[in-house]
Formats: sequence, C-alpha cells, structure tokens
Amino acid sequence: MILEGGHVKMNKKALSNIVANVLMIILIVVAMGILAANIFEIIKMPALSPENSCIQIQLDKIVKIERACYNQGTGNLEITLERKRSEISVNELKFILDGNSWNCNSNCENCEILSKGKTKTYYFSPNAKEVAIVINGCLIETRDVERC
Repeated sequence: MILEGGHVKMNKKALSNIVANVLMIILIVVAMGILAANIFEIIKMPALSPENSCIQIQLDKIVKIERACYNQGTGNLEITLERKRSEISVNELKFILDGNSWNCNSNCENCEILSKGKTKTYYFSPNAKEVAIVINGCLIETRDVERC
C-alpha cells in the first residue's frame, strides 16, 4: 500500500502475486486429492491376486475324495467326490491319474463341476494306481486306487 495525497493506493503487482500463489496452492491441493482417490481405488482392486489362496482352499478342504476305486465289472475307474458348502468358487477341477490329467471346467461339455454340498461320481476308462484332485490350480488330495 502506498499513501498518495491521503488516498490509499494498492500495489497491483503484489496483489496479483498473492492471488497467483493462492490459486496455485488450491490447484495443487485439488490435484493431490484426485490423485489420492485414484491410488486408493487401484490399491483396493486385487488385479493379479487369486480369488482365494491355495492355502485357504487346502485348509477348507472344500472337496474331498470319498472313494477312488477300479470297477472290474465295468472296466471304469470310479472317483467319488464330496463338496462342502463353502463359499469358495470352484472354476476348475482337475483329475490327475498316474501323471495324466483331465480338466473339468466351464469349457468342457462332458464334465460338470459338482455343486456345493453335493456328492458326485466321475468315471474314467483308464485304470490308475493313484488319483490326485486339483482345484483352481491347487493340489487338494491324493489317494491310492482300490478295488470296488
């Protein structure tokens, strides 16, 4: 402020610097808020992590082998599975018979993944000595094949 002849005269250059600085601070605060909101959204999304970990699937034992036996009368290997009423979704069920695998998923026409709380028997033509069950890529159980 400058006094000239009893009148107060404002220094316009100083005032414009103050306004510019205040606007810059407001702009930075708004930009930081938008950036923080976007970062928190990205952090909340489990983009590359699995829906459920293998450890959780194995501990819950959502599917177990009730029976694995070779039926000499039909020549089929019969694998009976029981599924608990767990909220964990089963997207893929893989049978490993002596190292050979068969996948059961949504793309398979001949195979149906058993529903929650249900028991289902799967039939295979090759005989095997050992059966392993893999769910969503996690080994759940291995069992020796018996005679029916």
